[in-house]
Amino acid sequence: YYDRILTKVDEMRKLHENKTCFDCGEKGVSYTTQFGTFICSSCSGLLRDLGFRVYGIGMCVFKEKDVENL
Repeated sequence: YYDRILTKVDEMRKLHENKTCFDCGEKGVSYTTQFGTFICSSCSGLLRDLGFRVYGIGMCVFKEKDVENL
C-alpha cells in the first residue's frame, strides 16, 4: 500500500510543472509543502523557519490524503 503512495508522489514530482521549485524556480525539488506544492531544499528551510510544514519526499510518510492534496 505505502509503495503505491510513494510511486504516486514520485510520478507527480516528475511532471513538467513539478520539476522546478514553486517558490524560486530552481530545478530539482525534494520537498512538498502543506499547500500541496513542490519546493527545493533552500526554500524548504526558509518556509520551515517561517513556521510552515514542509515534508521531505524521501523522509516523510505520506498518506492518501497528502497525495490528493498534491
